[in-house]
Amino acid sequence: MKNEEYKRLISLWGVEHQEILMSNSILFLGSSLLILEICKGLFLSGVSNLTIIDNEVIDKDNLRNYKLYYNSCNLNDYKCKVIEEYLIRTNRNINININSIIANPMEYFNNIFLKERKKVEKYKCNDKIKTHIDIVICNLNVKDNIYIEKLCNKHNINVITCNYTNMIGYLNICLKENNHFYIHNNNNYYYNSFFFYHYIALSLFNIPEINEYVKKIEYTSFKHNHVTNKILFLIKCYKDIYNIEQEKKNIIINKNKNKNNINTNSNNSNSNNNNNNINNYDIHSSEIINCNDILLYIKNKLLLTSLSFPYCQNITHEFLTLNNILCVIKKYKIQSDIHNYHNNFSISKNHISFFLIVYKSFIKENHDLPYLYDDINFEEQNINTILMKKKQQDIQKLKNIINKKKIKYSFYKPFTITYFRYFFSHFHNIRYIAKDQIKNNDELLKHWHKFLCLYEYSMDKKENKNNIY
Repeated sequence: MKNEEYKRLISLWGVEHQEILMSNSILFLGSSLLILEICKGLFLSGVSNLTIIDNEVIDKDNLRNYKLYYNSCNLNDYKCKVIEEYLIRTNRNINININSIIANPMEYFNNIFLKERKKVEKYKCNDKIKTHIDIVICNLNVKDNIYIEKLCNKHNINVITCNYTNMIGYLNICLKENNHFYIHNNNNYYYNSFFFYHYIALSLFNIPEINEYVKKIEYTSFKHNHVTNKILFLIKCYKDIYNIEQEKKNIIINKNKNKNNINTNSNNSNSNNNNNNINNYDIHSSEIINCNDILLYIKNKLLLTSLSFPYCQNITHEFLTLNNILCVIKKYKIQSDIHNYHNNFSISKNHISFFLIVYKSFIKENHDLPYLYDDINFEEQNINTILMKKKQQDIQKLKNIINKKKIKYSFYKPFTITYFRYFFSHFHNIRYIAKDQIKNNDELLKHWHKFLCLYEYSMDKKENKNNIY
């Protein structure tokens, strides 16, 4: 991707979102001038995979309007072909993939597109070529728009319907019933910065060499508010908390053994061995720790240092431990029902859902978070060497998981380590919207009088010409 070409857009939502936008494919039903303008805007935004379905031709009433865009067009030229030629000629420097098909839009959608879609859903076959469509944009008469909208809702397809007559028009956006995620725009730098240190700490706290190094450091020795000191401080806090919890468990185990009349000497020996191994205890992803205790412990230990984590009191508890992170992912997965057989097709179209699947697998397999960071240098060169090695290993592990999950969930869109890193760093800002929270399906009712006027007009036009311009 040429970053300079889309520099303005990248400044709004970043390279990753721009690449995802550019990988989308859109199906148009209809070839009016409204569709032409929409296509032009999408091309300027970087979307270059477009398919236009229509069999209408240019007549005397609209020849003048089409000539304003493409002067070489003539009477009885197919509108979709005129739009295709216009877009190719005006975007010669862009690698475009536009396909215009001369066919009745309604018949094509029912007899070709939906049939292929049903085969993909039934047999889980490769949908990459024929039905790899992210959004359907329908600009037919109102009656046909409503019919297409109902079919898209039934088959879980994103659809936008639109139409206009003179100064009256409407646009209705229907999202899929499930799997609607977005990244909440939280511009609070201090809130986000805590998670930067927190994620690094959770990715390193099971490395023996780092544990040994941290164990030798006193809390009072953190006198400089450096990045590396904050990371080491959090690692030390987490290890101490988990070790305390493990010690409590050992005490309970020993008490139970005493109740069962197990040899006292053996108990003492086991207890001593457990206590000696406390500092070597590896944290498991299923380990459950009270997050309030963690925050309280961190706040108390911060008083012994010169470190600061602004807005620490506002940190969400659900992201503080591996187990909590897994629970959040599970909650999102249940909400979106991504393991439901009937919705497997929708999974393959959602980058955030796919990220959650990969993220969960990595945590469960490795019992830590991936280390994917650059430009973090510790004073101990040995630690820097360990971090570089872990980063390389984690990237390779993620690539393997991504490849496996792509096959399992028929995910054919680009999903690189760069994408994973982006979603990973914004994981705490991912939000899920349930269908009952989406009100846009009722927009037409808010403008019922205009809609009724347009609907009545479209029915009259349909009887005469079966068309609306």
